Amino acid sequence: MTAEATAILSPLAIGTATATDIFDVIVTSDAPVDGYPLGETIVGWTATDIHDNAIGGDQRVTVVDTTPPVLDVPADLSVLATGPSTQVDLGNATATDIFEPVNVTNDAPAGFGPGFTVVTWTAVDANDNVSSRTQNVHATYGFSGFAPPLHDGGIYKANRTLPIKFELQFAAGEAVAGAVATLSVVPLGSDDTPGEPLDIETGEAADSGATFRATGDGYHYNLSTQGLASGRYRIIVSIDDGTTQSMDIILR
Repeated sequence: MTAEATAILSPLAIGTATATDIFDVIVTSDAPVDGYPLGETIVGWTATDIHDNAIGGDQRVTVVDTTPPVLDVPADLSVLATGPSTQVDLGNATATDIFEPVNVTNDAPAGFGPGFTVVTWTAVDANDNVSSRTQNVHATYGFSGFAPPLHDGGIYKANRTLPIKFELQFAAGEAVAGAVATLSVVPLGSDDTPGEPLDIETGEAADSGATFRATGDGYHYNLSTQGLASGRYRIIVSIDDGTTQSMDIILR
């Protein structure tokens, strides 16, 4: 028989040998009483009748370990970026297994760039069984909020150019100069149901498509509302750190 290890010495029910004879027979074995070690154990069975006539037979018992370690990894993290590369204390993963030692490693980079990074933790037990789990690290910029004159819930005249402005900072307050931010404008229904994003037009030749311009005092986009109907609109800014910022405005 072959069985999965449940301990360093695994208790197993290996069955019972039987023997027949004209006279009474006693059946014994040399099975280990403390359990079976990893690998192969030969159990010798012996049948002896009352006249001391005996016969023997062997049973092969194999204990294997195919169970991976139980691995617990630290919780997902969201941190404010300190710069283009951020040092992050991930915490410690733990792993348990019947067979030690268990080696735990991860593939974390030396520093985390803005956005999402998936860290894979791996545990390997003494018999080379492997388990893996992941931890997500999200490094974000600090967002200053939308700068005046626009604000959430603001009412503005249609057919004009609206300046959308904001700043991004690292943890120590240093301005982020190299981020990429894009704009979407979505009309809202009477029940706030968003419609399809509009084809937006820029108000200056310097703007390119839906990408914000990085300037000395933040990120700018001059949105032309020419031809937009009166109503409510959601301004959505998607930033390359994996975050989105939005505000709702009303055009009249």
